[in-house]
Amino acid sequence: MRCESVQQALPAYIGGDLRSATLHEVRSHVRGCAACSAALAPLERTSAAVSVLTHREQVPPPGLVDDILEAVHSPAGRRLVPLPPVIAGDLARVVAENRDALTNAAGAVAAIAVAGGAVWALWRSARSRVGTRTATS
Repeated sequence: MRCESVQQALPAYIGGDLRSATLHEVRSHVRGCAACSAALAPLERTSAAVSVLTHREQVPPPGLVDDILEAVHSPAGRRLVPLPPVIAGDLARVVAENRDALTNAAGAVAAIAVAGGAVWALWRSARSRVGTRTATS
């Protein structure tokens, strides 16, 4: 395996999610490659730290639940958080990157609107004809 492939597989290697053959290839490569071994080291430390935390019983500080409930039930705790404004440059970039999809979606919406208008017009026409026949009969 090449270093690029091995380094992409390292998180799955740490998590034990690799198939047997791939696991042996990655393990063999890491043993002989200083760069991949160095890339694996921080992942192993992080995995070990997370493992320790998940096995340790977490006790919330005293009064935390009461503080949360008090904040939820107080009027001051119900403030609306303003959303940041959309930056025009980002919006323009997103539109430019998705121009084809947006054009297709706009065309579909227009077609649906035209079809809906035609159905509505036919329905009104048919309804008025039925109403005229019953009124003159």
